[in-house]
Amino acid sequence: QQGFLNHSIVFDDAVGPFEVLLRLETEGNHSIHVEALRWDDAYSRVARDSILIASYLIFTLMVITWAVVTVFGQRSKVLLLFVAHQFSALSVVLTLFGVWRMFAPDDLVHLGSRLASFFIPLSVLASVWFHARLLADLGARATDTKIIGISAALPVFGKIGRAHV
Repeated sequence: QQGFLNHSIVFDDAVGPFEVLLRLETEGNHSIHVEALRWDDAYSRVARDSILIASYLIFTLMVITWAVVTVFGQRSKVLLLFVAHQFSALSVVLTLFGVWRMFAPDDLVHLGSRLASFFIPLSVLASVWFHARLLADLGARATDTKIIGISAALPVFGKIGRAHV
């Protein structure tokens, strides 16, 4: 039986079905906390989380749409990098919160953690690339943007390959 949106499983017992919202803690690219909740608590939390996630997704898609339309009009590399940055951030949210499972075939659902471990460093690198280019376009010295890029990317490279998936 399919559970709530964010990685939960429904178990059947003698009294009736119940759902456990399971959260695991890891030293990977993202941390997860384990909790077992009663149905009403899990339902209210997931309802709140779903509203917040949907609001974020709608806002992000509006910003991406604006940026794509503007890129076609201005041919700006900074805006193109901004679009890439927003798409990568959107990918992180879709994988971390399990939204992508609604569209994935059942035999690929188990790849969620691996996808998140892929998209998190990618999102950070896209962010660094965008901000370094933005600073360069605003007149920052090349050395400054390289130092910013290197210092922002170092934590990402420390996490690559160490994620527990």
